[in-house]
Amino acid sequence: MTHQHPEPPQLFGPEQVADPYPAYAELRAQAPVCPVKLPDGVETWFVTGYDQADRALAHPGLSKDPASVREMLRKAGSPFFTEEYDKFNAHMLNADPPEHTRLRQPVSRAFTPRRVEKVRPRVERLADELLAAMAAAGTAECDLLEAYARPLPLPVICELMGVPGADGDQVMEWSEALFSPPGTFPITPAEAGARLGEYVTGLVEGRQAALAAGTEDPEAAEDLIGQLIRNETLSHQELLSTVLLVLLTGHSSTSDLIGNAVVALLAHPEQLELFKSSPELTDAAVDELMRYDTSVFRATIRIAAEDVDLGSAVVPQGSLVGVVLGAANRDPERFPDPDRLDLTRTDRANLALGQGVHYCLGSALARLVAGVALRKLFTRFPDLALVGPADGQEWMNPGSGVGRALLRLPVLLEGKSA
Repeated sequence: MTHQHPEPPQLFGPEQVADPYPAYAELRAQAPVCPVKLPDGVETWFVTGYDQADRALAHPGLSKDPASVREMLRKAGSPFFTEEYDKFNAHMLNADPPEHTRLRQPVSRAFTPRRVEKVRPRVERLADELLAAMAAAGTAECDLLEAYARPLPLPVICELMGVPGADGDQVMEWSEALFSPPGTFPITPAEAGARLGEYVTGLVEGRQAALAAGTEDPEAAEDLIGQLIRNETLSHQELLSTVLLVLLTGHSSTSDLIGNAVVALLAHPEQLELFKSSPELTDAAVDELMRYDTSVFRATIRIAAEDVDLGSAVVPQGSLVGVVLGAANRDPERFPDPDRLDLTRTDRANLALGQGVHYCLGSALARLVAGVALRKLFTRFPDLALVGPADGQEWMNPGSGVGRALLRLPVLLEGKSA
């Protein structure tokens, strides 16, 4: 094997923001594991083949602990490693076993499939309320992200966690700014991260004070924050970091998934008709929609703690590694005709939710919310149509980030697309 690699194709231009898959297919065919330079200038080894990605996600030689690269990421301008935000990085996503196991276990109890299924009535009720409000607005056109995809997951997460519902809009505004390139919102990502940190600190410390004073609502003991503040295995900073992590990741990727899925279905009328006529396909459809256009396009960064052989290349020790989930999910070596949306596809082992010990903790909740959202939407508005062509939608430029998300999603509620 050799470390000599061809010059990668353009991966970060406007064309690739709108449709990243052709460029990543070219890169995967050239070298499924190779170094590329991110927009922030940081060199990262991209893993784009399915087998190589599957191996990388579970490889013990690829560490999630950012200690060795913290200063590099800070200098590159990462909003997650500013001096103000870095103290909130003491969570499971930045840890390896056995620390990862210790940090993940207290949270995992809140997201078992059985416990998640209990929130289904709440999700269905909220979806119905949002759709009724859209219908009552009396306008033929609306931004589906603003009216439906974004407001649906967050109240569910807030309720599970014990975050006041009245704070949801502000939390959503800050979290969107944190995950977006500078200039997208009135505040910078770093400022948004600082405000989120202050908010979570005040929320958790207020709950701790109420518990100590004996004034906490007895029902609050059952929510996630209530459980975590009673957990003696977490330090104070680990507690704050964990609450912030779950709050941020629990809604944004699901909102983005709903938007991406709506575009995919409306761009494939025959698959949409199959979806509308086959409720039993809901779970399989959500999996295929995640494979087809995942909202977490690239896994968060890993660091090679040693030379790591991923099958087609050896990643040198000390290198940053980005597993490109979106590219791996379109690998023709794993998925026949991978660029075709097929809700009846039997191979559902895509990597949209990760793999190994870092497999998405909220996977059951994300699947449930997305399934309910799509089923309710196309039942209430069966003639829903995009404003303009599917390939003309506006996508957020992720910069060096990991997500794939629409900026807006204008739709006609009663069809007759332009």
